[in-house]
Amino acid sequence: MERYDFIVEAEKAMGERLGTARGLGAALAIERANKLIQQQAAPDLRELGLTYAGWQVLTILSYARHQTLAAAKLAKRLGAHPTTITSTVDRLERDGLVTRERAPHDRRLVLIALTEKGVETERLATASRVRDSFGILELTDEEIAQLTQILRKMRFAHGDLWQNERHP
Repeated sequence: MERYDFIVEAEKAMGERLGTARGLGAALAIERANKLIQQQAAPDLRELGLTYAGWQVLTILSYARHQTLAAAKLAKRLGAHPTTITSTVDRLERDGLVTRERAPHDRRLVLIALTEKGVETERLATASRVRDSFGILELTDEEIAQLTQILRKMRFAHGDLWQNERHP
């Protein structure tokens, strides 16, 4: 039995209407896969009181120098506007997983830091994601490496990888 794929149909219809739909199928597939990965992660994260965005914040902070980042840099690494992450950070701060304070050397900067509880919660959440292969199901190790390389190339073309920012 053949499965219906609305993305294939959307790409076909757009191609017929515009003469080309180059990239549409891939863009829609990336967006849909991202949503499916987040949905698959939700139950485990919810048990820890986290949203997917909250887990991402904790994870990014976990490998930052001193487990602390300026809010603007954290937002940049999340690919979000600083005001977009405010509610996520508010929730994490309320739950005792992060602290937020002004930088002593520059009061304009707001620093977000992991607490001990945040470190432990991030470890538990990430362990659950590892058990589920981070939601990347049905792909071989080689396919995962190829997909990662292709997406890295696309991210680089969009300016998502930065020079001189190897260390957090």
